[in-house]
Amino acid sequence: LESTLQSLESQTWPNLRILVADDCSSDNSWDILQRVSTGQNSRFQLFRQKHRLGWVDNTNFLLRHIDSDFFFLCYHDDILESNYVEALIMALRKSEAVGAYGDVHLTKLDGTEEQIRYDNLAGITNPVTRATSIINREGKAWVTNRGIFRTSALKVVGGLRKNLEGEYSAAYPWILGMALEGQFLRVPEVLCRKIKYANGVSSHWMNGHRQNFAMTIDMIESIWRSSLSTQQQDTLLRAVLGKAGSFVPPAK
Repeated sequence: LESTLQSLESQTWPNLRILVADDCSSDNSWDILQRVSTGQNSRFQLFRQKHRLGWVDNTNFLLRHIDSDFFFLCYHDDILESNYVEALIMALRKSEAVGAYGDVHLTKLDGTEEQIRYDNLAGITNPVTRATSIINREGKAWVTNRGIFRTSALKVVGGLRKNLEGEYSAAYPWILGMALEGQFLRVPEVLCRKIKYANGVSSHWMNGHRQNFAMTIDMIESIWRSSLSTQQQDTLLRAVLGKAGSFVPPAK
């Protein structure tokens, strides 16, 4: 956590406000937050929840406090390069894209490392093509969740949503919603270093038929909430329902 906070504090982009919500932590996270955020010119604004909200609701709490043109989510296991914000903001300012993201250097649970580039959404102007790629799970769309987005798109998509399996992969339908509102840009350099931890939220998720089916239902809601035409929505709904069939276990 401290390394993540320090990577945020060291960003070269001057006009940056960092919102952090402690969700009733039971370790020394709050002490770390207070120590790192001290100083006259601190970029941090801290919140401490009175009751535990969980990942989704705590994230949505922070999203409701955004009052800027751009925003991004940062997770406790992400270390950002110092030019992360500057590189992505400059890319977005030169285009009408909804989001911009860079490459990710991933350290896995077993200590092996991988550099991940995700091109499936980069520069694709057709929203149906973008959405179909996400629906079909082509590539690692979670990389885009390490990007910067326009707040105008957030007003359409809304925050993260729980599904029938709780918080399982809640960011995936959310990324689908963002992709429905506009194109993405890829900045071809490593801007985020993600370190997987055994105690991370996603490490405890079960990846079975029930979980994937629950996420598929949430994808349908993302399509319904979008600003696409009825014809485009119908095309994507058929794609989602067709994909959902592969997640339904055979009858015994």
